[in-house]
Amino acid sequence: QASLHRILFVWGIRHPGTGYVQGINDLVTPFFYVFLREATGADDASLASGAVLERAGAEALQRVEADCYHCLTSMLDNAQDNYVVDFKGIQEKIFRLKRIIARLDDKLVQHLETENVDFIQFAFRWFNCLLMREFSMACTLRLWDSYVSDKQFAAFHVYG
Repeated sequence: QASLHRILFVWGIRHPGTGYVQGINDLVTPFFYVFLREATGADDASLASGAVLERAGAEALQRVEADCYHCLTSMLDNAQDNYVVDFKGIQEKIFRLKRIIARLDDKLVQHLETENVDFIQFAFRWFNCLLMREFSMACTLRLWDSYVSDKQFAAFHVYG
């Protein structure tokens, strides 16, 4: 928790235009998982339970924090509009998603509108957390592998 706090604190200071926005903490988790596993050789169960943190040395944790911060910054540099105060980027993506679904299944969109379900009610978290909360860690890592390899992932994410 202290590592996450430090990463987010530095992020907020180094990015005064956005600062910390709810959901950025979720974006650190996959990076922390991967780098901590690499630094310690821990298995998935040890990582999931947090037991590995007791065994990891201070130097290893510092390297993990630095790597996580670097990757978070690199990733968010390509999706900065998602994390401004008005969430302009996310609102645009939700609008685009609704248009795509309307083309594919207009009855579904009509049904959601009849039931007063707005896309922002379910899709906001998808875009804010980059599906991190919707999938298992294994699936998230596979999806994020594509995100990290493509600087335009923020546009691709609508189709992900």
